[in-house]
Amino acid sequence: MRACGPKSGGSHGFSGGHTTYRRVMPSYRVETFLAGEATSECAAREWRARSTAGALRRQGVMVRFDRVIRVPDEDACLFVFDAASAREAALVAELAELGPFRVVEDARSAAR
Repeated sequence: MRACGPKSGGSHGFSGGHTTYRRVMPSYRVETFLAGEATSECAAREWRARSTAGALRRQGVMVRFDRVIRVPDEDACLFVFDAASAREAALVAELAELGPFRVVEDARSAAR
């Protein structure tokens, strides 16, 4: 398993204009499969996921892209989002056209 992208931990600030919202957000993993499309497709999906999460956050949706994890042995790309609920993580995946996906709450998040 190979992790890419920024590392994070703890609580995250969500900014909207001059106001900063500070709260601990659960993490959700959006699981997608590449079907042999490999690294370039994972990178393209990562860019779309980052861009979409940023755009939604600027619109007031409580979601933040955390990182992508590539699992080459399984042809999988896992996207981790901090979000108010699984619905926000699924919205990013849908709008970013990540392909067929499944949303799972991160085990560390569920244990909080």
